[in-house]
Amino acid sequence: AYAGEFAGLPSEIEALFAGDAIGLAVLEGIARGDSAGEVQAQLGLDPTAYASTLRRIRRRLTSYLLPTEV
Repeated sequence: AYAGEFAGLPSEIEALFAGDAIGLAVLEGIARGDSAGEVQAQLGLDPTAYASTLRRIRRRLTSYLLPTEV
């Protein structure tokens, strides 16, 4: 993917990750089509930190998209 063609994430998603710069950067890399290795290299993450970030992203998106009723 070319950097010029990436329009960004929906503002709702950006708002969800407002306090998580690494999470947002990983999501943006994935949305651009970057490989896991590329994202890790760009952000200086080791595989464990990358996996932890993906887990955090997944949990946050899941709770946003599928809220549990109380």
